[in-house]
Amino acid sequence: MFGGVYASATLGISCGSSPTAHQSTLRVLRRHLIALSERTPLLAGIGQRAFVDIDSLLRPVYGHAKQGASFGHTRIAGKSVLRRGLSPLAVTIATPTAAPVIAAVRLRAGRAGSAGAPRACSPRRSTPAKAAGAVASNILVRGDCAYGNSKVIAAVLKTGARFSFVPVKNAPVNAAIASIPDERYTPVHYPARWSIPTPAS
Repeated sequence: MFGGVYASATLGISCGSSPTAHQSTLRVLRRHLIALSERTPLLAGIGQRAFVDIDSLLRPVYGHAKQGASFGHTRIAGKSVLRRGLSPLAVTIATPTAAPVIAAVRLRAGRAGSAGAPRACSPRRSTPAKAAGAVASNILVRGDCAYGNSKVIAAVLKTGARFSFVPVKNAPVNAAIASIPDERYTPVHYPARWSIPTPAS
């Protein structure tokens, strides 16, 4: 695709000049991630367990000509504020022994909500994890309460993966949680830190 070695920023500009820039860039990044996982311990242990995390974030931008920038709600120091920026939706892959790596990113306007999440969980989006060696039944898709809805859960189940989403707190959910006996709960241990293997010399 390219005739030389490019810096990341230059590569992004080159891909951005294409009429199908977004799709082309994602395909290049997806293949790059899969190739890295085949040649390095980037996603060591992915055959046993893979964590696919979905999250959106609001990042401030400056300048009136910034394309796509708009005002969106975010929380700073526990307070809800209106901030001008972009709101990318990011999907990462990790294992119990490998730190998260970005598998997909969708750049969106700052006012965007989390409505694009079902697309992030679609069978096509699970391709990088499966191509890197993950087994569908060993993939755990995680997200906060923005993704704990029927559309996202249906998209995850369609891939054959499992899910762990924070439910939206309301009266029916609280009643359902209160009805579960203590002995029915199963502890969930998420990796808090990773030990990155050192490549053999």
